[in-house]
Amino acid sequence: MGKKVLIVFFGISIFLLVASSSFAHHKARVLGESTQAADLVFPNTVTAGPGFILPDSPFFVLDNIWQKLKLVTAFSPEAKAKIRAQIAGERLAELRIMLSRNNPEGIATALSQIESDATLAAKELSDASASGENVEEAAKELNEAIKLQREVLGILSGQTRGFLRLEIKAARESLRSSKVEVEDELPEELLEDEINEAEEEGFDEDIEDALELTEDIEDGIELDEDEDGEASGEAKNATESLKKLQDIANEQKSEVSNSESSNSGSSGSGSGSSGSGKGSDDD
Repeated sequence: MGKKVLIVFFGISIFLLVASSSFAHHKARVLGESTQAADLVFPNTVTAGPGFILPDSPFFVLDNIWQKLKLVTAFSPEAKAKIRAQIAGERLAELRIMLSRNNPEGIATALSQIESDATLAAKELSDASASGENVEEAAKELNEAIKLQREVLGILSGQTRGFLRLEIKAARESLRSSKVEVEDELPEELLEDEINEAEEEGFDEDIEDALELTEDIEDGIELDEDEDGEASGEAKNATESLKKLQDIANEQKSEVSNSESSNSGSSGSGSGSSGSGKGSDDD
């Protein structure tokens, strides 16, 4: 009897061990737990240093205030662009440190700051152009800064999986939107070069690739919930990134659809004009 109990006990133990291992493997595959942020190889193209206060500090808001004060003292678009480019380099350095610390919240804050800075810089440039200022030199500076950020995030996303990869890709795609706005202010010959580069890169790949992760990420969020049904901070960040990518994808689909409708309408009116011409000839 005792021997049978031992056999049953060991059988149950082995089953639980295998089941636990399988679940852990599935969770690691879905959540990308095999990707440790600290293990990422950060590109050596980033030579700037971080700001005085880092994204994982409760006083990081003071860093933003300091950056705004520096921008207030810059009166020309070129001067503002130089400061913006400097800030862009600092943000990448801050991201590098957050990754080395493997700090999910710090990483999310750093990426969010990179996005918001680029958005503000692009709007600032557009406003200056609308007011009649020559912003071509400023556009060159900002374009290169944002391009570097996208290159770095592209390299990092290639080394990651799961939640972290989704966050990085969402930030990279957001930067593309800012870059397009900045490109509108470039000299014509440079704008053409940027358009050709974008076509070669295939800028929709980020969205398509990231959205393919949707099911796994949603499954991962469920797996990552605690007993009270609360998802971890990392899962919540991934959810926000996923929604952001979906919104961007929907916007792009809408733009393509509107463009196709416009082209179709132009062709139709052209055909109509041709038809009218024929009618006149017959008369």
